[in-house]
Amino acid sequence: MDKFSKRSVQSAHNIKNDILKITKDIHFTEQYQKDEIESEYRRIIVRDYKILYVEENEVVYIVRIFPTKRDSVKQI
Repeated sequence: MDKFSKRSVQSAHNIKNDILKITKDIHFTEQYQKDEIESEYRRIIVRDYKILYVEENEVVYIVRIFPTKRDSVKQI
């Protein structure tokens, strides 16, 4: 594995860990703001990723995770 590949794998691992950590830190469902495009969901921004979530019956569900570097309207 070359130097670039090692950095890429480590970067992906770090992003995954950041996403898992922030989603575990949701203490109440309205902690983050409503998404401007899909208003039925709340959003969290982690690095270059948007995480959409919804609460149902006191359980928080992650609905979608997608990169924000692309046009987010096309992601719908």
